[in-house]
Amino acid sequence: MPDVMIYMFKYFWFIGAFIGLINILFYWVRISPVVGKKPELRADAGRLFLGLFFVLVLPYFILGGLQLLGGFSNMFYVFSKDISNVYLVISWAFIALVCAIVLYWFYIGDAARVVLLFRDQIGGLPNNETQIKMIVLLTICAATAGIVIGATKDVYNTFPLFK
Repeated sequence: MPDVMIYMFKYFWFIGAFIGLINILFYWVRISPVVGKKPELRADAGRLFLGLFFVLVLPYFILGGLQLLGGFSNMFYVFSKDISNVYLVISWAFIALVCAIVLYWFYIGDAARVVLLFRDQIGGLPNNETQIKMIVLLTICAATAGIVIGATKDVYNTFPLFK
């Protein structure tokens, strides 16, 4: 495998965090003019950016750190069956925690309302809160199913190419 791919697999989570920061920057550029015209939206925009940071950046840094601390060679470590590795178990618990926080934020908090306020600037979103909540729920269900299936098949140890 080319060296570039080895580094991409090893530092995938950190690359993802960087891409998340870039996305937040683009959203900030697109949302700032709206907040400039409607200052009453400043608090909502702040909550949106903070939420995006906690969903698009922080988990990636933490999962990358847990990967390196656990001695795993690539991002597929979350699909490992090695439950004797405490860093893998912490990663699974952390992923579950992030999913629970996102569900809470969208279903009990006001994330769907805030996202809907900036729908045109974010782009590609439905035009009501219920649909936004359903997309979040379906995304979390699909991610959970992917992790369960991947761990069941032991993807990390099945493909020596990724070692």
